[in-house]
Amino acid sequence: ERKKFGIPSSILLGCALVNSGAGQADWVNRSNNFFGLPCGSDWEGARATIDGRCLRRYESAWASFRDYSIFLTSQDWYGGVKKSAGKDWQQWAKALDGKGVSDVPDFGAALERAITAYRLYDLDEM
Repeated sequence: ERKKFGIPSSILLGCALVNSGAGQADWVNRSNNFFGLPCGSDWEGARATIDGRCLRRYESAWASFRDYSIFLTSQDWYGGVKKSAGKDWQQWAKALDGKGVSDVPDFGAALERAITAYRLYDLDEM
């Protein structure tokens, strides 16, 4: 995913970790959706209704990660973030805060804490 989309591995894994509560959120097991991506009116894939909320449902965890990469790269702001942040995971974390990629309060700070705590930044050099 990092090589294909240019998003640091630490960011993708950190987003999954923070958004899914380390995979413990009820909706993760019911939808394979590690990012809490909603269905939206243009979503044509499988759906799961959980707590009155329509979430995208995936066949596998990998499919969830791939769709999240596609989701991020399809945002109007993505090109600017990729250009300015490059491979710097800390700049990515700050840039993603407030972009609507999470319902977690203070997402950027939570993302930074998760990446630091689990040394996910080590994966960016692989």
